Amino acid sequence: LKSPQFLLWVPKKNTQVVINLIQEEVKGQIDEKTGQPKQYAAITIQLYANRGRRVTYKKRGKLYRRDNPRCSKTKEITLQTRLPRYAKKGKLLPWTVLIATLNPNVRRDFTVRVFSDRGDVSIEALPPPESQAN
Repeated sequence: LKSPQFLLWVPKKNTQVVINLIQEEVKGQIDEKTGQPKQYAAITIQLYANRGRRVTYKKRGKLYRRDNPRCSKTKEITLQTRLPRYAKKGKLLPWTVLIATLNPNVRRDFTVRVFSDRGDVSIEALPPPESQAN
């Protein structure tokens, strides 16, 4: 399973953006594999200038911002940054937002919310890699 990725469209320069990631509630749940109480996964938000493409090991683009240097084992994390308008040759391009867990074998349901100081910022899910044409 690949980490979820999103396209973040920021049409105006100098836009304040807040990306909020909230994991599903795990309190009182038991991990099926270990039989132990479930814990929050270590999570991170990373923002790439990758020309609107999926981030891979070979095509990462430039890591522009991340929520912190390490993944956080907490229910909720936030990335707050001021973004420039991302364009090449006058064409607006989206930022790639990568949501990831520290352990690739850990899967969690989550909610992603985006806020900005301007009303024209939007986010959309990138399709899974199997459904993308090369």
